[in-house]
Amino acid sequence: AHLMLESVLLEPTDGDITTQLHERFDPRHHRLDLRQAPLM
Repeated sequence: AHLMLESVLLEPTDGDITTQLHERFDPRHHRLDLRQAPLM
């Protein structure tokens, strides 16, 4: 089986890490591919 992996690099100099994560994975802009089972 193939495993899709996405690496995210967050820099503390770019601001609060929690805020960066919220902005990057905002559900209004980030959608799940329903053709694949999500691995969360």
